[in-house]
Order: sequence, then C-alpha cells, then structure tokens
Amino acid sequence: MVEDLLYPLWDLKFDVGHAVRTTSQCLGLIREDFSSLVSFMDGRLLAGDAQVFDSLNQTVLRWLGARNRRRDFFKELQGTIAERHRKYGQTPYLLEPNVKEGQGGLRDIHAIIWGGRGVYDLRRFRDMAARDLLPADKAEELKEAHGFMACVRTYLHSQSDKKADTLTFDLQEETAAFLGYQGNGRVSGVERFMRDYYLMVYKTRSTLDYFLSRIGEDLRPSKVWRQTSRGRTVEKGLAVRRGRVELASSSYVQKRPVLMMRAFETAMSEGLQISQSSLEIIRTNLDRVDEDFRRDPEAARSFLRALAAVPPRSVTGPRNLEAMQDVNLLAAYIPELGEVRARVQHDAYHVYTVDIHLVHTLWELKKMAAGVVDEDGRDSNQEIFKLVEDPSLLCLAALLHDIGKGQGSGHAVRGAEIVRPIGERLGLSPESVETLSFLVAEHLFLADTATRRDLSEEKLIVGAAQRIEAPDRLHMLYLLTIADARATGPGAWNQWKASLVQDLYVKVLHVLTKSGLAGREQALRYERLKSDVTRLMAGRLTADEVEGYFETMSAHYLSVMEAEQIVGHILMERRLGPDELVVWEKKDLEEGFCQVTIMTQDRPGLLSRNAGAFTLHNINILGAQVFTRTSGVALDIFQVEHPPDRVYEEEAWAKVHRDTLRVLTGHMALDYRLARKRPRLTNGTAGPRRPSKVEIDNDTSDFYTIIEVFTHDRLGLLYELTQTLFDLQLSIYVAKISTTVDQVVDVFYVKDFFGEKLYDESQTKELKEALQFTLEK
Repeated sequence: MVEDLLYPLWDLKFDVGHAVRTTSQCLGLIREDFSSLVSFMDGRLLAGDAQVFDSLNQTVLRWLGARNRRRDFFKELQGTIAERHRKYGQTPYLLEPNVKEGQGGLRDIHAIIWGGRGVYDLRRFRDMAARDLLPADKAEELKEAHGFMACVRTYLHSQSDKKADTLTFDLQEETAAFLGYQGNGRVSGVERFMRDYYLMVYKTRSTLDYFLSRIGEDLRPSKVWRQTSRGRTVEKGLAVRRGRVELASSSYVQKRPVLMMRAFETAMSEGLQISQSSLEIIRTNLDRVDEDFRRDPEAARSFLRALAAVPPRSVTGPRNLEAMQDVNLLAAYIPELGEVRARVQHDAYHVYTVDIHLVHTLWELKKMAAGVVDEDGRDSNQEIFKLVEDPSLLCLAALLHDIGKGQGSGHAVRGAEIVRPIGERLGLSPESVETLSFLVAEHLFLADTATRRDLSEEKLIVGAAQRIEAPDRLHMLYLLTIADARATGPGAWNQWKASLVQDLYVKVLHVLTKSGLAGREQALRYERLKSDVTRLMAGRLTADEVEGYFETMSAHYLSVMEAEQIVGHILMERRLGPDELVVWEKKDLEEGFCQVTIMTQDRPGLLSRNAGAFTLHNINILGAQVFTRTSGVALDIFQVEHPPDRVYEEEAWAKVHRDTLRVLTGHMALDYRLARKRPRLTNGTAGPRRPSKVEIDNDTSDFYTIIEVFTHDRLGLLYELTQTLFDLQLSIYVAKISTTVDQVVDVFYVKDFFGEKLYDESQTKELKEALQFTLEK
C-alpha cells in the first residue's frame, strides 16, 4: 500500500513526509515530540482499518485528558507560537509576509485547531465559540481565513514548483490577478488584494490572542487565580490585575465610554498590556466612539497622554499601540486614519503597511524619550527630546504624518490639510494646530535636503532656517525624521544618512539661535583656518606658502574642510610626481562607513573613472565631493560602504586601489571590465519598479545647476550617469547618492564647459533626454 501511494507522488515530484510505524511506536513518538503530536491531530483516515485509527485517536485523547498534561500541552503550544512569531516577524503586517508561518497565517489558525482539540477535544470553530473560547462572530471569520490562506499558498506552490510560502513582491500581482482582484482607478488590484490579506491576518492574530488568554484562564490553578485576582483600582470600572489592565464589564464602558481611552493610557503609562477580555469589550463597544466622544475634552486629554507616555525600559515593543490599531479604536476615534488602514506601500523600501508604519514611528519616538539605545549603539536622542516643549504634539504628528497616503500623490501636503480638523477636534490651540500641520507637511524635508543637497551652501542653510522658523520646530522635525526612517525599514536609515541629517540639524540650529552664518563670521573662519594650517605645518611650509595654497583652492573647498583635513591634502599633494601619478588613501570613519581620497592631475571624466573602479568591486558609493586647484590638481573624495566581504576587507581594498591606478593610467578598459562583471553582480533587491525621472534645478544654488536623477538602483549606475555628464562637457563639483533599498536618488552639482550654470533651454533639454536614455538602457 505504501508503494502504491508514495511512488506515484514521488514520480510527480510531490514532496510528501511519510513514515511507517506501529500503534505503540506512534504513541511513544507523540508523548515525546510535540510536532508529531499536533501532526497526528491533523490526521485523517485515507485508507486502511478505521477501527485501528479510531482506537489510536481515543488513546491519545485519554492521555491528554489529565489536567496537568493539558496544561503542559498548552504551555508547549504557547512556546511554539512565540518562537515561530519571533522567527517569521513580530507583526502580521510585513510587506512580504509568510502565508504559512507568519503572524495571522495558516499556522496560527492551526494553533487554534490544535488548542481546541488538545485541551477540550473540540474540532470545530463554532463549538469553540459556544464554549466562549472564541468571540461569537469569529468562527465564520476563521473558516473564511483558512480557505483564503490555503488558496493563496496553493497558488504560490503551483507558481514556484516548490514549498514557497512567502508572498514576495513578484508574486503578489500574479496572485491578485489569479484571485480576480482588479483595480478601480485609484487603487490597483494588487493593493486591494494585499489590503484584504492584512485585514484577514489581523483578525486571525487577534482571535488567536483571545483564544490563548481564555485557555490560560481555564487552566490556571484556582489558588493562583485567587491570589493574582487581587489588584488595584485605577477608577471605577478600570483596574490593574495579574499584570494586565482590565475593564470591569461592557456596562461600565457603555455608561462611561472614555474608559476605553483610559485603559490604553494606563497601559502605556505603566508598561502593561490590556487583557484580551478588555480588548474584546472595546471592540464590541466601538459604536460608543461617536462624534460627541471625538470632541470630548477628557477623551482627548487621555488620548494625548497615552501617546506621549514614556514606556519603562523593560517594555520592548509597541504591542499596546498595535492593539489600539487592531481593535479599531484608532480608526474609530480618528476616522481619517481609516483611509490608511492596512494600506500597502507596494515597494521594497517599506517593511510595514501604512497604519503600522505610523504606529512604529510613534514607538521609535517613545524609545527616544525613554533613552533606549538599540543594539547597534545608535544615539537615543533623549537629550534633544527633552528640549521639545510639547511631546504630545510631536507624538501626535508621528501618528499622523503619513495620513495623506490614502489620498493619492503628494501625501505630505495633503496630510497637512487633513490633520487640521483633527487637531481642532482634540482641542489643540491654533498655534499647536499650525505646528502639527507644519510637521506633517515637512516631515520629509530634513532627510531629502540632507541627502540631496550640498550642506556647505549658506543659502541652503539660511533658507531651511527661514522655512522651519523656530528651534522647537526644528527639534521636533529632527526627531520625527529619525523616527520615520527607523520605522520604515532596514534600508531607510543608516549611519551615513544619520550623519548628514545631524549635520543639517546642527547648522540650521546655529542659524536659528546665533543669527546666521554669513559675512563677518565666514571671514573670521577663513583667517582662523589659515592660522591653524600654518601652525600645523610649521617647519614644513612657510606662512606665504600656506597663503599660496589657499589662493589656489575654491571658496567651496575652504568652507567645508577643517584644518587637519587641509594639512592631509597638502601632504598628499607633495607625494604627487613622476613616481606616484595617483595618491590614494582610505580612512575608516566612526559613522560606520569609509572615506576614500584620490588625488591626481585633473583630466576629463575623472569622477566617472573613479566611480567605475568602485563599481568593479561592488562597493556602494554614498557620496562624492570634487575639488580642483587652479594648479590643475584634482581631489575626489568618496564616502563608501565597506566591501561586501568584511572577512577579507583589506585584500578587497588593495584590489580597489590597484584597479583605480590601472584605470587612471590607461592600463584597464573600464567599459569592457564592467560589461564582463555586470551579469555576476547585482544589488540583490526586488520589488516594483517606479518610473525613472530627471529634474533640473537652477534656483536652489547660486553657483551650480543641480541635477536630480530618480531611478531603480543597478550596478554601475553612477558610472554611467557621470559618463553621460562627461560626454556633455559638464564639470561635477558635488555628487550625493541616496539609496533606499532598490530606489536611488543621484544628485549632481554641475557647471558647463565655461564654468557657468546651465541656462540654455536646448542644453538642459538635451541633458534630460541623454540621462533618460542612459536610465532606460
């Protein structure tokens, strides 16, 4: 029989687990191995002796029937669920979810089935609901979710020809089309499908939580139950018991609906969780959150206190914030949030749906307030948080900053208008409403400016200060920028971006608090810089020689360099000569990336060639600055990531150094080498591609034309773009590269052949078309 069953399946390349055991062997394995036990619970008789199968079933149920054994089974079940959630993501809202193992997925539904069978010998969801193990309306929801998930997983397997359980970007659109989802003009079919998916897994996850809490109550020893039932009353109808915040009953909430908000305020202030029974009370009483409730000053005060509550350091996750989202209290209290509920951001950049991203942004702020330093040792920014005059306003802005994403493009501007009536309903002062709107409108400003603009330009810094207006606004915007990026995903924030944003913050704060950068202060800096370099070079260069060096360098160079850096560059230049045509130096920076300085005689296309040498070794370029002395000596400074293989890092750098020399001395054909390398090297990202875009800006800078290129990242992109600019006889003075997972923004500060900005319309048209052609190759 085994051969007749298995061999045809193997011939079809169907992977099926199998074993041949006696009844006693089955019982022995079930008693020792939990996974075998729950697998047996899923067993169905396909062929053979039904009496033997039923007898084995009854033996297992009798063995599980002992109370202590049921308690052990439940403890083991909880442990496997927790471990699985840790492994596959602590939230069900990942943008590439695991349909089987992820939170709210098939395994969570199986866990409910196993719990009902193992503890109560209940097989059907409706029987569990009748036993009050599930909310009354959840039995049908679970059946629907099980069918939906099984269908999605089956399609994934059929498309992948293997056990593929992750709903990846490239399969989401196919799956949506297979299930019949279509776009409606504003929302694509895949976004509608994924929204349904997330709403379903949220319901499953919350139902599992309720189910586990009910079993826990049933199995808790009565003595322990009596001892832990003693607690303290927060107010009538609200208490803290057994380490949980508990609402007494629905009747209390119906009489005093603000208790729902007070429960979350208490939980967030004390670092506790709300009991599952209380969450169910809130869920079933959301009709009490009406317009009167939304305008109730007491509810507003409680809500804002909950948002700004600083969690104890022992609290490690935003579960209470997610719970407020899960039971729909947030969307009921702020209906405008309903537009972003379970809304997908269909790219490889964001890790979470919009609503959960908002919750996690708020959580990142709370961590800053508590002074929590993450494992990577990054600054908690607690000291800056202490400078914020109204933390609740900042926290509200964090919760609402992407609320405009439910309304189409331009979400920051749209969101700024949406939050005004919200602030008024919450009783904020007119000044606070303005600040709230400002924070939402400008929440991308610091990051975009820092990563795309030359921060040495005085006009830029003064303009940013005029736009922000006040130090308190700057503090809040800076903290919101960091929290937003950290909550977006692992590719959205790194030490390079952190250092750029911090540099911008410090410079703008200087303008707001010290009345500007210009004029006399710049002149004093120039003289101080020259004096410091003269002192550091004493015995090697005279004051007149230092003066001569300063006269050959651009004002831009002298405005961004410190004395120690200038001395280093002078020493590098003294090494240049017939025996050393290129001077190449690498330095590891504290921010976690490297700086490579290359000095040689200037020549056309120098930046492009240097960038190509890094590309040959798959080293990601973060930024570049280009300086040329009037004597013809060029200085290219690159900020780059470490080589991919940190174990053999020094060997990798030696190869980069060697190939840079070969490229610059005509001993390596760069285009040929890159063409050979390209098929073997990729940036390893996947996701929907956005249309590429090229923008020309002649207004921001007084001295340069700024070119911005938005596109999908690929190997050798910077080399190809700089080569195109070289072909058009453009000189690059600053290059800034901002990469977020699969999308890149490359920014170039350029002048034309005559050292002027690009004012000729035919020239800028040719430039845009040439760059667009390069992007589409």
